Amino acid sequence: MKYKSIIRNLILVLSSCFLTLGVQTSSTHEADSPTYTNKTTVTRITAKDLNDNQPLLMSTLIYYAITHISDGRWIEVSDIDRGWQIQKVAVDGGIHYLVWPDKRIKNESKHIEPNWFEINGDTVVYHSFIIHSQGYEVTNTISLKEIVNTVNTKHGIIKINSMLENLVIV
Repeated sequence: MKYKSIIRNLILVLSSCFLTLGVQTSSTHEADSPTYTNKTTVTRITAKDLNDNQPLLMSTLIYYAITHISDGRWIEVSDIDRGWQIQKVAVDGGIHYLVWPDKRIKNESKHIEPNWFEINGDTVVYHSFIIHSQGYEVTNTISLKEIVNTVNTKHGIIKINSMLENLVIV
């Protein structure tokens, strides 16, 4: 009889411990989990938006490059906190958009040829100079329509818009 009482008390103590632990784990998990609401309005990016807004165009093209081009050099410019300095250079009747990996980069720090892109009508050609390759360059050609279709996710649009504050065009 004495053992039944001890076992019953032990079961009660263990049960309350498990219940308390379960409640604490559940509430801790809820507190650590982000809360998502549908209050964030995400507007799709269109080709017209890009034609009318050069910073949005630059941000979109950089976002596409750092998330979808895997030649290694575009990863070098993927630090969103440092941002980007876009330098427009006229070459042979066109414009090369040099992408420097810091919005505050100074000319004396521009030693290595940067990644760059050019826009030819509805086509974007991304260029990456491969270091120690005797001048070898990797190119990726993609239509602006495909870029727009690829980046038009909620995450992509939010990220592109957040990149605007760290983008400088010179």
